[in-house]
Amino acid sequence: MEEDNSENEITLKSQFPTYYEKYQNLINYIPSPDSPVKTVMINFIVMQKDDGTGNFQNINDNSEYSKKYGVPRLLYLYNGLNQRFSKLFPPSDYINGVVSIADTRIRFELNNIYFYRNSKGFSSNNIRELENIIGNSSPFSIFVCSDNNRNPDHFNEINIFFTESENKQSYGSIPLFNDCSKKLSQVLVKGFNEKEADPTCGDWANIGGIVHETCHNFGLGHTYLGGGTGKTVEEMKENEDWHYDVFGLPFPGNAPHITSSCNSEECKSLPLYNWDADPYDTTLLHHDRLTNNIMSNQVGSRTYLSPLQIAKMQRSTRFFTINKYINDDCYDSDKPLIISKKEYWNFFQRLFEDLIIENRTELTITSQIELPAKARIVIKSGCKIILDGGTISGVNNSIWKGTLIIENGGVLLMKNNGKLNMNIKENIVVQKGGGLIISALPLN
Repeated sequence: MEEDNSENEITLKSQFPTYYEKYQNLINYIPSPDSPVKTVMINFIVMQKDDGTGNFQNINDNSEYSKKYGVPRLLYLYNGLNQRFSKLFPPSDYINGVVSIADTRIRFELNNIYFYRNSKGFSSNNIRELENIIGNSSPFSIFVCSDNNRNPDHFNEINIFFTESENKQSYGSIPLFNDCSKKLSQVLVKGFNEKEADPTCGDWANIGGIVHETCHNFGLGHTYLGGGTGKTVEEMKENEDWHYDVFGLPFPGNAPHITSSCNSEECKSLPLYNWDADPYDTTLLHHDRLTNNIMSNQVGSRTYLSPLQIAKMQRSTRFFTINKYINDDCYDSDKPLIISKKEYWNFFQRLFEDLIIENRTELTITSQIELPAKARIVIKSGCKIILDGGTISGVNNSIWKGTLIIENGGVLLMKNNGKLNMNIKENIVVQKGGGLIISALPLN
């Protein structure tokens, strides 16, 4: 399931016209096989009972118990997460004209595995409650996976909670547009630490569950109605959860897909199938609505994402909360973002490439813009960047270590406390005739 954080799209369109006119279209974010990989930082957090019993244990040896209930099992799930994002299956329900993509170009790095002793957390599936627990207590033990060794209450990684809640609903929080303050987490409930809990699918299904909730962290909704997705197909479309390469044309295609429980009026004419129904069984009624899509309800068969679903995830890495968890090691030097017409950026954007202003135009920035450490900003002759209260920085508001080149006749104007968070002496090249102006006066 996903949290319901829907916003009024009409309001957003009026507030951020440049985003909706130029940067919203998902077609522009479909990755190619050679697109740079974006690596997302995650933590695994295991909630045990107060006495240390229950759930996974911080044991890492060759024993059968360790393989079943210890760190090796958690590492297997982690490796499965990366494998699923890099080796997607073709769709069980082929949509005419759609060319599937095998690699999302998104990976995950496990920071550490933290073990907490807290009976309340052990029984919880409430994300906010679990975040409060780690914010007010320390882990009992840590299995160290990286050199960072940061505690999860810093919220520098996506925290993935493993609990034993009897409420069998797992959750993944969804990102917000133009807002980096929100914490993204997910909670995976009872059954993950039981090796034989589901002998038909086992950890293959468990990995599908983690992948499903992780996709919520990137903003994907379900292919079925409910669980945080719209209650009607029209709402799915409004929330960008309806994609023609998932459901087919003309609208609504074969939406909604089938789930095991649905209270919507639009589901009443459809059968209900349990999570283990086979999406490849063409003898089932409405079998085309029972699919292997990761955002479907078929837990044991979550192996496919459409190109537009992947594109939505990629777009989220630029404009939505998820960006703050991505390492600063993704830089595409071959495909700069070129601004050749006047633009106004009043929305957050994290770039993964160079920024070039050309064609005697200007870019006004009133928000936060973050760039890779190796990136360049080039202001060509007759062009201008106006930092009108906005900020240019490195990732997560760090000092940007890239290069700013102001060509002859180009100008960077900073006003109304506009900020350039970089080493001005070492990283700025102002060619003869170029200008770097800091001004508190309005631009005439």
